[in-house]
Amino acid sequence: MNFPQELQKVIESYALKLSLKDVRLASEELTKRYRIKKEKDFFLTQEQVAAYLIVRFPATYAAIAAAMTRVQGNIESYLDLGSGPGTGAWVVKELFPAVKKNIAIERNRSMVELGKFLEKQVGHSAIEWQLEDVLRAKSFPQSDMISCCYFLNEVDLKERNQLLKKAWEACQKTFVIVEPGTMEGYRTVISARDFLIGCGGFTVAPCPHDRPCPMEKGDWCHFPQRVERTFYHRYVKKGSLPFEDEKFSYVVISKEKFEPCKARILNSPMKRSGHTIFRLCKEEGIVEETISKKMGEKYLIAKKKKAGDCL
Repeated sequence: MNFPQELQKVIESYALKLSLKDVRLASEELTKRYRIKKEKDFFLTQEQVAAYLIVRFPATYAAIAAAMTRVQGNIESYLDLGSGPGTGAWVVKELFPAVKKNIAIERNRSMVELGKFLEKQVGHSAIEWQLEDVLRAKSFPQSDMISCCYFLNEVDLKERNQLLKKAWEACQKTFVIVEPGTMEGYRTVISARDFLIGCGGFTVAPCPHDRPCPMEKGDWCHFPQRVERTFYHRYVKKGSLPFEDEKFSYVVISKEKFEPCKARILNSPMKRSGHTIFRLCKEEGIVEETISKKMGEKYLIAKKKKAGDCL
């Protein structure tokens, strides 16, 4: 799903008022602070806000959208925990038009103000903002879908599980978790997956089963989501390519058991002359499967598949 043009225009208009050299420096500073886990009070200047909007907002939007396309069933209410500028809530506005209640909870005042600013600029007011620390909340409003995106990685295991328990009690249908596609992000996702399965949940995606993850030590499950780079993005990131791949790990857990896909493609398929080799996660574990031209229609369908798709 493409990043909304109305949001892109707002970001570019915001950036035009600033020195792009200063925005580039602000982006580098944000990256350094994130790596040493000092992210809660980042966004103090206009340049830092612009850097976030140009570089990270479209990337996290793309990853969350990719995860939410795996959600099954009808969704009419949504709760975004640790929402930042409401990234998940923005995705939901595009993917689930039936949603009547769209709540974003965030403890960082500057992020809430940024989300409200974006809404005002595009002429929307569909998101219900709550300035609150989700780790201190006693309970959450009942919602069809709840998400924690690019947030749980910052929380220690005890607080994480306490939050997940409260959120699961409020979740009516589907829970979505997205983290960076790093080893650490993957471990956070798998830990949360196992906890929610223990609470009675069922895996919808990406896993085709509810068994323990079969990944070998040193490997991790993550997927790429291609993001188009604007001129501003290329300048701030000092990039030359017109795109970048946001790598993310995710899980979609449901209160209701759905029929999962039989096999999930884990890596980019290896295309050879007359056949393609797929690395797959199946109920029996991780396997390699070769599909050749001799298989006719199955081959024609398979050769269009990419990492993250069902096969």
